Amino acid sequence: SAASLYLASAGVGKLVVVDDDEVDSSNLQRQIIYREQDIQVAKTKATVKQLTELNSMVQIRALNRRLDKAQLQLEVMLADVVLDCTDNMPTRQLINQVCFEQNTPLISAAAIGWQGQFAVFDYQTPSEQEAQSKACYRCLYPFDELP
Repeated sequence: SAASLYLASAGVGKLVVVDDDEVDSSNLQRQIIYREQDIQVAKTKATVKQLTELNSMVQIRALNRRLDKAQLQLEVMLADVVLDCTDNMPTRQLINQVCFEQNTPLISAAAIGWQGQFAVFDYQTPSEQEAQSKACYRCLYPFDELP
Protein backbone atom coordinates (compact mmCIF):
# COMPACT_ATOMS: atom_id res chain seq x y z
CA SER A 1 0.00 0.00 0.00
CA ALA A 2 0.97 3.63 -0.23
CA ALA A 3 1.48 3.57 3.53
CA SER A 4 4.52 1.34 3.13
CA LEU A 5 6.09 3.94 0.82
CA TYR A 6 5.71 6.60 3.49
CA LEU A 7 7.03 4.33 6.23
CA ALA A 8 10.12 3.43 4.19
CA SER A 9 10.67 7.08 3.25
CA ALA A 10 10.45 8.06 6.91
CA GLY A 11 13.15 5.54 7.74
CA VAL A 12 11.10 3.08 9.75
CA GLY A 13 13.72 0.40 10.35
CA LYS A 14 11.79 -2.85 10.00
CA LEU A 15 8.67 -3.64 8.02
CA VAL A 16 6.75 -6.86 7.49
CA VAL A 17 4.49 -7.00 4.44
CA VAL A 18 1.92 -9.76 4.09
CA ASP A 19 -0.16 -10.55 0.99
CA ASP A 20 -1.06 -13.72 -0.87
CA ASP A 21 -2.03 -12.02 -4.13
CA GLU A 22 -0.36 -11.03 -7.39
CA VAL A 23 -0.38 -7.59 -8.98
CA ASP A 24 -3.20 -7.19 -11.49
CA SER A 25 -3.69 -4.36 -14.00
CA SER A 26 -6.68 -3.18 -11.93
CA ASN A 27 -4.29 -2.50 -9.02
CA LEU A 28 -2.24 0.09 -10.92
CA GLN A 29 -4.64 3.03 -10.60
CA ARG A 30 -5.44 2.31 -6.94
CA GLN A 31 -2.18 1.08 -5.44
CA ILE A 32 0.63 3.44 -6.39
CA ILE A 33 3.40 1.16 -5.19
CA TYR A 34 3.00 -1.08 -8.25
CA ARG A 35 4.21 -0.55 -11.84
CA GLU A 36 3.12 -2.12 -15.15
CA GLN A 37 6.12 -4.46 -15.07
CA ASP A 38 4.83 -5.82 -11.74
CA ILE A 39 1.69 -7.36 -13.30
CA GLN A 40 1.51 -11.08 -12.42
CA VAL A 41 4.29 -10.66 -9.84
CA ALA A 42 3.60 -11.42 -6.18
CA LYS A 43 2.53 -8.21 -4.46
CA THR A 44 5.02 -8.81 -1.66
CA LYS A 45 7.90 -9.20 -4.13
CA ALA A 46 6.93 -6.03 -6.01
CA THR A 47 6.55 -4.16 -2.71
CA VAL A 48 9.98 -5.23 -1.45
CA LYS A 49 11.54 -4.11 -4.74
CA GLN A 50 9.95 -0.65 -4.62
CA LEU A 51 10.68 -0.08 -0.93
CA THR A 52 14.29 -1.25 -1.24
CA GLU A 53 14.84 1.12 -4.16
CA LEU A 54 13.34 3.91 -2.07
CA ASN A 55 15.37 3.22 1.07
CA SER A 56 17.96 0.45 1.07
CA MET A 57 18.44 0.76 4.85
CA VAL A 58 14.94 -0.51 5.68
CA GLN A 59 14.75 -4.20 6.59
CA ILE A 60 11.72 -5.76 4.92
CA ARG A 61 10.36 -9.23 5.53
CA ALA A 62 7.80 -10.39 2.97
CA LEU A 63 5.26 -13.12 3.66
CA ASN A 64 3.64 -14.18 0.40
CA ARG A 65 0.71 -16.00 1.97
CA ARG A 66 -2.49 -15.51 3.93
CA LEU A 67 -1.87 -15.88 7.66
CA ASP A 68 -4.02 -18.05 9.87
CA LYS A 69 -4.72 -16.95 13.44
CA ALA A 70 -1.70 -18.74 14.93
CA GLN A 71 0.68 -17.22 12.38
CA LEU A 72 -0.89 -13.80 12.84
CA GLN A 73 -0.47 -14.06 16.62
CA LEU A 74 3.26 -14.71 16.16
CA GLU A 75 3.69 -11.77 13.78
CA VAL A 76 1.75 -9.36 16.01
CA MET A 77 3.81 -10.48 19.01
CA LEU A 78 6.91 -9.20 17.18
CA ALA A 79 5.35 -5.88 16.11
CA ASP A 80 5.42 -2.49 17.80
CA VAL A 81 2.34 -1.43 15.83
CA VAL A 82 0.16 -3.08 13.17
CA LEU A 83 -1.06 -1.24 10.09
CA ASP A 84 -4.06 -3.02 8.57
CA CYS A 85 -4.73 -2.15 4.92
CA THR A 86 -6.59 -5.34 4.03
CA ASP A 87 -9.60 -5.45 1.76
CA ASN A 88 -12.03 -7.76 3.52
CA MET A 89 -13.97 -7.72 6.75
CA PRO A 90 -13.07 -11.19 8.13
CA THR A 91 -9.36 -10.40 7.89
CA ARG A 92 -9.77 -6.94 9.44
CA GLN A 93 -11.75 -8.42 12.31
CA LEU A 94 -9.15 -11.12 12.93
CA ILE A 95 -6.30 -8.59 12.92
CA ASN A 96 -8.27 -6.44 15.36
CA GLN A 97 -8.95 -9.41 17.65
CA VAL A 98 -5.30 -10.45 17.78
CA CYS A 99 -4.06 -6.88 18.35
CA PHE A 100 -6.66 -6.38 21.10
CA GLU A 101 -5.68 -9.64 22.82
CA GLN A 102 -1.97 -8.78 22.66
CA ASN A 103 -2.31 -5.07 23.56
CA THR A 104 -0.66 -4.07 20.27
CA PRO A 105 -1.63 -0.71 18.75
CA LEU A 106 -3.62 -1.03 15.53
CA ILE A 107 -3.99 1.44 12.69
CA SER A 108 -6.83 0.34 10.44
CA ALA A 109 -7.38 1.92 7.03
CA ALA A 110 -9.56 0.84 4.13
CA ALA A 111 -11.06 2.28 0.97
CA ILE A 112 -14.11 0.44 -0.29
CA GLY A 113 -15.90 1.91 -3.27
CA TRP A 114 -16.53 5.57 -2.46
CA GLN A 115 -16.12 5.08 1.27
CA GLY A 116 -13.05 5.27 3.43
CA GLN A 117 -12.30 4.09 6.94
CA PHE A 118 -9.45 5.17 9.16
CA ALA A 119 -9.08 4.48 12.86
CA VAL A 120 -6.31 4.20 15.42
CA PHE A 121 -6.71 1.86 18.38
CA ASP A 122 -4.16 2.11 21.18
CA TYR A 123 -4.60 -1.23 22.88
CA GLN A 124 -1.63 -0.66 25.20
CA THR A 125 -3.25 -0.44 28.61
CA PRO A 126 -1.94 -0.85 32.13
CA SER A 127 -4.74 -3.17 33.26
CA GLU A 128 -7.06 -5.86 31.92
CA GLN A 129 -10.08 -3.95 33.24
CA GLU A 130 -9.14 -0.82 31.27
CA ALA A 131 -8.55 -2.91 28.14
CA GLN A 132 -12.06 -4.36 28.30
CA SER A 133 -13.61 -0.89 28.49
CA LYS A 134 -11.85 0.52 25.42
CA ALA A 135 -13.48 0.71 22.02
CA CYS A 136 -12.14 -1.49 19.24
CA TYR A 137 -12.67 -2.06 15.52
CA ARG A 138 -15.35 -4.65 16.25
CA CYS A 139 -17.23 -2.04 18.32
CA LEU A 140 -17.44 0.17 15.22
CA TYR A 141 -18.10 -2.61 12.72
CA PRO A 142 -19.74 -5.64 14.36
CA PHE A 143 -19.08 -8.82 12.45
CA ASP A 144 -19.83 -12.36 13.52
CA GLU A 145 -17.88 -14.44 11.01
CA LEU A 146 -14.24 -14.67 11.99
CA PRO A 147 -12.00 -16.89 9.85
